[in-house]
Amino acid sequence: MADRSNVLLSSFGCLLWLLCTHTVSYGKPELRMANVVYRHGDRSPVSGFKTDIHMNFWPQGLGQLTQLGMMQEFMLGQFLRDRYVDKLINSSYRFSEVWRPNLDWQPVGVHVVPANEDYLLRPYDYNCSRLFEVLEKSKQEPEYVNTAKKYKDDLSYISLHAGGSYSLSNMYQVHDTLFCEKSHNLSLPDWATNGTIWEDMTDMNNFFLMWMFKGPEKAKLTGGSLVGEFIKNMKAHLEPTSKKLYIYSAHDTTVVALLSALKLFDGIQPAYSSAVMVELYSDPDDHNKNLTVRILYRFGQSSKPRILKLPTCKEFCPLDQFIKFLSSVCGGHSCSFASGFAFVHQFLQEEMLSPAKKPDLLQRSFERRSTS
Repeated sequence: MADRSNVLLSSFGCLLWLLCTHTVSYGKPELRMANVVYRHGDRSPVSGFKTDIHMNFWPQGLGQLTQLGMMQEFMLGQFLRDRYVDKLINSSYRFSEVWRPNLDWQPVGVHVVPANEDYLLRPYDYNCSRLFEVLEKSKQEPEYVNTAKKYKDDLSYISLHAGGSYSLSNMYQVHDTLFCEKSHNLSLPDWATNGTIWEDMTDMNNFFLMWMFKGPEKAKLTGGSLVGEFIKNMKAHLEPTSKKLYIYSAHDTTVVALLSALKLFDGIQPAYSSAVMVELYSDPDDHNKNLTVRILYRFGQSSKPRILKLPTCKEFCPLDQFIKFLSSVCGGHSCSFASGFAFVHQFLQEEMLSPAKKPDLLQRSFERRSTS
């Protein structure tokens, strides 16, 4: 009997030891650093269209953040503060924790890159002639051709009433303007609410947004650089002096480019202040052990972000597996530089501009679009 008791005690002791060591080795992953890219808040229309009756409504001018947009960004800031401050960075300003050591002396510095040089956050304003070539070729693919045929009558109807020549490539300008006006309770023209035209415009807008980034080469030329930047940031975390939080303020196209490169875009335009968070976790007792990546998506003002999973991963994806899966997307930049205004803007505008006016209007369109 004593022998049996000793065996039970020994077995219990072994089990307790195993449980304790299991908890230490495979404890709950601990957040170590994060990359965040988000869309700006509500804004006024970027350009408008010829018959727009509300063109002069916007007190801040075109392409500017509205008071609603400022509130949306404030709420996003509260969300990010709750998630990361005092977990990754200190609640008080510390020079050593700022992203760049050469920032101005003020606690908050704002530094921007010219749109036509910003391959990281504005891939469709960046002067990439290869991307223009890929887009032109993609217009001949059945998916694009069939969708253009499907909405041919709608596009003729929109062109007639909006006062321009609109196709799948530039119809977003009309939809965006009407969406902004609708968001501010302005009356839409009767033609924009006739039958299913509004729903059709929304569907066309979502299709074009998805199509612009669909396919391995387009994903590489647009979102690939940002994926590569995130991986570089996560690898740098292994250094003791590395930064713990990188935040990138950008646009819906930036968010879509990133999600498309990750093969996670659901085909729905990101709402204002949507944010993607790519977080790095590690073993709680060894910062260089069991490194995993977690992807979260906060759509608009939703309080709880969605967990996104790579096709080959679970919620917490091993860092080496994450890098391997995305190696073809961020394996170098294959753009050749173009001169003058962005070639991609030429692609987006070419169907509505006459040859005589194209250069001047394209340049002005480029300047307007840089505020979107």
